[in-house]
Amino acid sequence: MFVMNGQLKCTRDVIKTNTSQVETFRSPEFGALGVVDESAVRFYRAPVRRQTFDVTPKTKLARVEILLSYAGEDGTLLRLALASRTADAFVIAGTGLRSVSSAMFDAIKEARENKIPVVISTRVPTGRVFPLSATKGSALELQKIGCVLADNLNPQKARLLLMLALTRTKEPSDLQKYFYY
Repeated sequence: MFVMNGQLKCTRDVIKTNTSQVETFRSPEFGALGVVDESAVRFYRAPVRRQTFDVTPKTKLARVEILLSYAGEDGTLLRLALASRTADAFVIAGTGLRSVSSAMFDAIKEARENKIPVVISTRVPTGRVFPLSATKGSALELQKIGCVLADNLNPQKARLLLMLALTRTKEPSDLQKYFYY
């Protein structure tokens, strides 16, 4: 939680919406938790999702890369990253609810066959990723091959949560719990 411009915000919900405006941090989907003014601090709702991770200077965080899916994307960048062996895990910023192209799906499948964690987020500013359709590249098919769905976290937040969750587990079903908690 943080306070900015007289509003209490939940860090899970807030996004930066403009490159230079003072009131750029907003919670478009869920709104503010409350307000702060000259007379009081007032809470109007409380976040129900709270997670904590013990991080010390000795904690080794995984290297997690974010890759963008888009029309015509063929998985080349993911395959190059896999070949370089520099990333421990990936967050894929999908194209919305459908998630990724067929070619990108094939590259993600290669990552999963090598037991590399993959989280599917969306590049769309609001809404969540959930299994709805069964087409190749859909969230449902990605989940079937062991990908984790980011719920309503944008790629940047999904990356941070994945880095922390990987300090505890690499098992997709256990990782998924952190994103749905």
